[in-house]
Amino acid sequence: MTIKYILVLIAEYLIGCLNGALLYSYVFRHQDIRQYGSGNAGSTNVLRVYGVVPALCVFAFDALKGVLGMMLCYRVCGRGDLIVTLCALAIVCGHNWPIFTNYKGGKGIATTFGIALTMNPWIAVPAFTMAMLILAITRIMALGTVTAVLAGAVAVWVIPNQPLYARITIPLLFLMTAWQHRGNIARILKGEENKFEFGKKE
Repeated sequence: MTIKYILVLIAEYLIGCLNGALLYSYVFRHQDIRQYGSGNAGSTNVLRVYGVVPALCVFAFDALKGVLGMMLCYRVCGRGDLIVTLCALAIVCGHNWPIFTNYKGGKGIATTFGIALTMNPWIAVPAFTMAMLILAITRIMALGTVTAVLAGAVAVWVIPNQPLYARITIPLLFLMTAWQHRGNIARILKGEENKFEFGKKE
């Protein structure tokens, strides 16, 4: 692996470290979002604590860094299967474990969506829609997001003619999603996961 690829991977990780929830809470609220709600630095916790508009802005920011990070990869390194996969994982690792905030970040859903969007919007957009439908029916955010990423990981293998990097990356991102939501998954299986109260801020 050349120095160019190493520098791009470092840049991808640092892009991922720019956490929208933390930036919003620091700049506009003079708070640390991790001290409120669920303690997570992601758009779901922003929705709980600050409301719909800030959450949408944070989700868009974190998704956009996934898009821009992959565009940087494609532009500088091309679309080799290994480097694209590594770049995608570096972005999400930066979001989940940011060096600037003691490695405590979000769960990577919005950033994963942005990455998947660059690989195949025909998979990413239906998966996002599925997540919203499951949330509307069950009011369990984690169930919607984890199920949607799993559906994307299956779809990328079922749909023909997908690039190998997508078939590798999206399932790996699902594993990272499942790991980040392992506590939620355990509570869902026990029937103990809290349901989301729409229109309610903590």
